[in-house]
Amino acid sequence: MLRSDCHLHSCYSTDSETPPALQAEAAYKAGLKEICFTDHCDPGFPGGEFRLDFDACFHAVSALQETWGNKLKIRAGLELGLRPEPAFRAEILEASEKEPFSFIIGSTHLVDGADTYLPEAWEGKDARAIVRRYYEQTLENIRLFDCFDSYGHLDYISRTIPDFTGYVYRFEDYADIVDEILKELIARGKALECNTAGYRYAMKQPNPGEVILRRYRELGGELLTTGSDAHCPGHVARGFEEAYALLRRCGFRYIAVFDNRRPLLRPIDD
Repeated sequence: MLRSDCHLHSCYSTDSETPPALQAEAAYKAGLKEICFTDHCDPGFPGGEFRLDFDACFHAVSALQETWGNKLKIRAGLELGLRPEPAFRAEILEASEKEPFSFIIGSTHLVDGADTYLPEAWEGKDARAIVRRYYEQTLENIRLFDCFDSYGHLDYISRTIPDFTGYVYRFEDYADIVDEILKELIARGKALECNTAGYRYAMKQPNPGEVILRRYRELGGELLTTGSDAHCPGHVARGFEEAYALLRRCGFRYIAVFDNRRPLLRPIDD
């Protein structure tokens, strides 16, 4: 089985302490053939976090490419936090052009500027309304920006809802707007990411989950990238066995790997 992990973080991301060399070693031991480093850049993130040293990061990945040669294909990418507020649009576009990235993941990490990983983003608020706002802003991001190749962990918001809200996430509550998002991605030639971090969060499925993956396929979606969202070596390629089995059941036969921002199709079974 050919496995490509196209969502890896290293110490150049604010939330990781792992040197890129250790991630590459873990990928090789896991039997991966191709990887892409996608360290975080989130313009306007609260507190000024998730700023990326583009030159240092790109240099480190370039050095690894020479070290590993043909044993492991290593690409330099970016996970770019998208947000629709006019004040951040120029910086987001500028970040996407900082280096000759092979692949850019577009992600929604904030809802109206608030980090939904923090409890205060939910306190005293209607959890269902926050989730819908997340999807609304995701749709707006897709319509505003053409500087990404695959949309990351589409139902990311589902894993950040605190228990104290009493709200249990149901895809059915947002099926209408998720359909709009999927159709927009397909129409614009953008890929959808199957992010296996959901298995680490005891969700027993990737992000997005099976219902969304099946709907994407029903609507004609074919471009699909796979990534573990690993921030440490132990998470590299984690959940891939389960995810690949799920993708087969959903009718997918290929995954996409991006090189020079162009998709290359790889068979799931090889």
